[in-house]
Amino acid sequence: MRRRDILRGIAGAACVSVGGTVAFPALTDTLEVDARRGLSNKLASALRLVGGEVCTTAAYKLENSQGAVRKFNLHLWRAGLNKSDTLIVARALRSLTAPEAALLQSFSVSYNPDIEDEGAIALAQSMPPNIRDVGLVGCDLGDAGGTALLEWVNSAADLQMICIEENRFSDQLKQQFVALREKDKSLLVIV
Repeated sequence: MRRRDILRGIAGAACVSVGGTVAFPALTDTLEVDARRGLSNKLASALRLVGGEVCTTAAYKLENSQGAVRKFNLHLWRAGLNKSDTLIVARALRSLTAPEAALLQSFSVSYNPDIEDEGAIALAQSMPPNIRDVGLVGCDLGDAGGTALLEWVNSAADLQMICIEENRFSDQLKQQFVALREKDKSLLVIV
């Protein structure tokens, strides 16, 4: 059996060699579909467990957009989230594989004042570093939650915007976020 025939059997489709690199379009598409399905299932399960209209609607949208979108935005504004709820969401975020996490481009839990520091710390320790936009506006965060977010921002290579105004940050912590904005002009920091 020729090598090409073996590769066709493995990938289920013709392989393509470009510049000495073998690519499997069907396998790549399958991996993307699997990643979308994994992200959708993990986050939707967590959101259904949290409950409430906003989370249930978000779970439904995740479950029903698997084939249509390549990137996901998870916005849980005014969802009535508390610390316990954010721990559930954080656990789901931590369970994402790298390909699944790469599909999450925007994440916001703004206007959930019961998240507080404990919830923000759990989320900051769980958010993938590839997220482009993050919002935790009006979540009653103090310096402990803000510091955890600041640590995450320093590892988030793809971050373009973070909105964290209407929290209880000290002036010193606010200055640290402002310094980030001054250091990286492509990063929009609203604090």
